[in-house]
Parts: sequence; C-alpha cells; structure tokens
Amino acid sequence: MAPEIILQDPYDACVDWWALGVMVFTMLTGMLLEKYPQDRLGYKGGDYPWIRGHAFFHGFDWNRLEALELDRPP
Repeated sequence: MAPEIILQDPYDACVDWWALGVMVFTMLTGMLLEKYPQDRLGYKGGDYPWIRGHAFFHGFDWNRLEALELDRPP
C-alpha cells in the first residue's frame, strides 16, 4: 500500500502505479521497494498520460493494447 494511503494524505491514481511497480519489483528481486511519492513515475500530474510518454514505453502500441489486439507474452 502506498505510504500516503497509510498516512491518510491526499493521493490520486499514481498510488495504483506505485503498487503495481512494487509488486513487479518484489517478484523480480525478492526485495521490497520503498520510494518517496515525489520520486515515483507518474507523480507529475498524477495519471497515466505522463507514464505512457515515458522513454521506457517508447514504441509501445497503446491503441492495440486498449483494443485487446496484443498477444500475451509466451
């Protein structure tokens, strides 16, 4: 759970991205990830448009994803 939820601070949709990232990081490394909210991907503006434009997702076809046209990974 994102720290701002536990602390009952104001939050937006970026807490969901944080939770997903923590779960993936934990599954891949076996360690817990702790970051301050202002350092998180998606914090600027608080929702997915900034995340979709991140260099990590360069070349990713979001339209095909939303249309459910992508094959799942093997």
